[in-house]
Amino acid sequence: MGPIQSLKSCFAKYATFEGRASRSEFWWFVLVYLALNWASVGLDNLFFGDPLYVVSSLPGSTSTDPVSQYELGGGILTSIINLAFVIPSLTVSARRLHDRGQSGWMQLLWIIPLVGWITLFIQFASRGQDKDNHYGPRSIFANS
Repeated sequence: MGPIQSLKSCFAKYATFEGRASRSEFWWFVLVYLALNWASVGLDNLFFGDPLYVVSSLPGSTSTDPVSQYELGGGILTSIINLAFVIPSLTVSARRLHDRGQSGWMQLLWIIPLVGWITLFIQFASRGQDKDNHYGPRSIFANS
């Protein structure tokens, strides 16, 4: 499966948490998302200037205090890209976990720093089950 086919598949299954996703479908989707996100950050900075900042409302803080500023990142284009990709990212991740025989709820491991991230990365990168499982039939792209 290539990048265009992966993107089409993930957006066609926009809110479908059932079924399975091959490694190639998942990783091409992630790669396209990251490329679009990075490009949108660059375009936002080019056309709209520096990223937005929020000044802390703590008493005694000033706008020149670097500790009181938090970068939100990107701008309008980046926000649109992130909004468009948030649900498909969750669904393709759940389907990728299903291909491994795991529950989509396993995505909640993202909230556990380092250990959860490594665990999910291993799950996403590992080969799916070669047989049908209770999440659906084996993908035609199962070995990719």
